[in-house]
Amino acid sequence: MAIQIITQQFILIIHVASVFASMLLLSSTVHSSEMPKPDISQPIHVAQFSKNETNTEIADGWEKLTFPSIEQHSSYSIVNHDNTRVVKAVSHGGASGIIKKVDIDPSQFPILKWRWNINNLIKNADINSKSGDDYPARLYLTFDYDINRLSSTARFKAKMYAFLNGELPPLATISYIWDNKTPVNTIQSSIYTDRVKMIVIQSGASKLQQWLSEERNIVDDYVAAFGEKPSRITGIAIMTDTDNTGGKATTYFGDISFHPLNSVQSK
Repeated sequence: MAIQIITQQFILIIHVASVFASMLLLSSTVHSSEMPKPDISQPIHVAQFSKNETNTEIADGWEKLTFPSIEQHSSYSIVNHDNTRVVKAVSHGGASGIIKKVDIDPSQFPILKWRWNINNLIKNADINSKSGDDYPARLYLTFDYDINRLSSTARFKAKMYAFLNGELPPLATISYIWDNKTPVNTIQSSIYTDRVKMIVIQSGASKLQQWLSEERNIVDDYVAAFGEKPSRITGIAIMTDTDNTGGKATTYFGDISFHPLNSVQSK
């Protein structure tokens, strides 16, 4: 029975890790010594979609995030929307995203800003069920994390995944989401793993089809989610997915940037 339970847990962690498999490069290939030191008085623009050419499949500096177990992918392209170039994400019963590796110290750049415009909610989406684990918009942040700080069971799962895949899965992730009905600012673990914390930024239909500018203090959110201060940010991703519900969703993502706490740009 014990072996059966461990096997079931292992299968679950493999499923979870596969969702973030393409993000493994984010934590394994970025090192502070290889990156120029940022000017801490200026924002870091990780996504300047507004400066990309239209009708391109993917934004400059970003990579596709696909999952081996999901054949139907969402589409991402640069389009003009309300006189601004943005990423248009469309999902019809599929899932995929786009990702970018970064190396950012959240103690120096704790403010995250972005814009998004959600066209519709996803029928039958439910944050509390695997069958409803779909969102019209997600923005992920992955963080560096010391595996030795995990429980023995969690270390075992992570090391087994590393044995099969050659690298560790992301061990600390925040996912900012737009949900159907869960109250704004709710923080709860992913239905698959407590190493991914879901934070509800918007909820319901009252603000659909309009551009919203979001601002979050990453350090505060991480402390609220994990009970400790964050390490360096290793990756960022955006995703629109409908694979579990078989629904449809269209979302527009604007520019994304990190800001110093007291800079003029953060006010």
